[in-house]
Amino acid sequence: MQQKGLHRISIIDITVAIVIVAILSSVLFPVFEDARSKAQDEACMSNLRQIGLGFAQYTQDYDERMPIARHWGWELYPYLKTAALYQCPKDSNKSTDIIKPLSYAMNKNLDHLNLTMLKAPALSVLGAEYDSTNVFVTLKVNPSRYSATSGLESNKIATWGSINRLGRPAVSPTRHDPNLVFLEADGHVKMMRPDQVIGGANAIKQNLPPNATRAAGTGALSSNWALTFSAI
Repeated sequence: MQQKGLHRISIIDITVAIVIVAILSSVLFPVFEDARSKAQDEACMSNLRQIGLGFAQYTQDYDERMPIARHWGWELYPYLKTAALYQCPKDSNKSTDIIKPLSYAMNKNLDHLNLTMLKAPALSVLGAEYDSTNVFVTLKVNPSRYSATSGLESNKIATWGSINRLGRPAVSPTRHDPNLVFLEADGHVKMMRPDQVIGGANAIKQNLPPNATRAAGTGALSSNWALTFSAI
């Protein structure tokens, strides 16, 4: 009888413990998920800060001139030294030892541009998040095929700000919904809604779309926009 009582009590105790754990999990799981999401947001911003430092070091070595936009990934690799910085933690595309998703893009309007031409670098987009569904970075398997410092190769290094986007608001891959992470040309990183950023257009270009904003620093960037893809 005594053993049956002990057995009955232990089952009750276990049942109560399971219920308590279930309740605590339902309360704490969203908290942990929110903390994890915020940590991933911070890691993504940190990636772009490091990429921004890579751009700064590159321009110091090349007379204040930006890299060619479609080559930016491998041009910066000698300064970054790791392909892990090219992928946002919230980018769900699979990474291998050789193939790395590319979560960020360089503003094409800054293609090979001399930094001295930028009148308002704090208002100009240098890089931003990009949907890497079809864009990947490949680590070099045979270094002898390329210069010893290139570090990686890709046929599709992402650029953003092409002629199809001029004058249109930036759009988001929604990894940080509703926000998107932007790298400014002065090296700062901001997370903001994409509808705060205009596609923009270079002031030196002719036949601009009628709704295209002129370059940052020329007085045409209205209070409706926080950043622009304009180059000068």
